[in-house]
Amino acid sequence: MHFHANHKLGLPQRLALCLAIDAGMSQKAAAAAFCVAPATAHRWWHRWRDAGAQARASLGCLVDRSSRPKRSPRRLGAEVEQRILAARQQTGLGPGRLQGLLRIARSTIWKVLHRHGVSRRPKG
Repeated sequence: MHFHANHKLGLPQRLALCLAIDAGMSQKAAAAAFCVAPATAHRWWHRWRDAGAQARASLGCLVDRSSRPKRSPRRLGAEVEQRILAARQQTGLGPGRLQGLLRIARSTIWKVLHRHGVSRRPKG
């Protein structure tokens, strides 16, 4: 199981924190007892409280969640990305010069090129 690089509590400590709060300890006192911020105690206890029986039994509710967004509403459409990739392949120009041809921000062009693994020119 992988934990966030800066995690303060492991899985057993998260469980102990939640059980202490369930037993009647205040969130603030539990946070002090486990040397974490009250917001951290609040987060873990609410995840524990809102979880179903199966998630509690497997402790799945106390595992770190991904910070990756579920959706990206402002991401470019596939046809615009293909225009950028085609222009790069045909001209071999970098993002700064493609900006003038495509009328798209240089940073956006670089992100598309990087995402598709063609942000650097081939050596040779």
